[in-house]
Amino acid sequence: MTFRASNQTCADAYASIKRQAAATKQYMGAQATAMQAASVDAWVPLQVIQHLHDVIALMDGWTAVPGLSVYAQAQENDSSYNVVTEYQTMRTAMASALSTLTGMFPTSGGFMAYQILGADGTISVRTFTSAQLAPVVTQCNNVSATIS
Repeated sequence: MTFRASNQTCADAYASIKRQAAATKQYMGAQATAMQAASVDAWVPLQVIQHLHDVIALMDGWTAVPGLSVYAQAQENDSSYNVVTEYQTMRTAMASALSTLTGMFPTSGGFMAYQILGADGTISVRTFTSAQLAPVVTQCNNVSATIS
């Protein structure tokens, strides 16, 4: 017999969702602030892209745990609370921010251009202005607003 690590309980899934949502709210707020600087190198939006991608994948798995909605209602003592609906609202905001961010980088052949090659052979990281990142800052704040 083997250790059963692949099945997740509602308690584990709900606790994981809540922890990750709280961490994402804090992270998105910090990144929104960082992206308001006069010049922001590409690493900041790239880290947000990776974060959103990973969080969506994790939370999609947790929200798929059978019985989660009923469990969450009992935990919150609120029969009208629908954790899956609330997650979908948060997920939509995250997916929108992810799409906007990935759209800011030129791509070619599946590669994302986040570095600049100078005529002299120097390589530098692409930078964005706060004006270029303003729509992303709004979307980061929108993600945070879906989490209480």
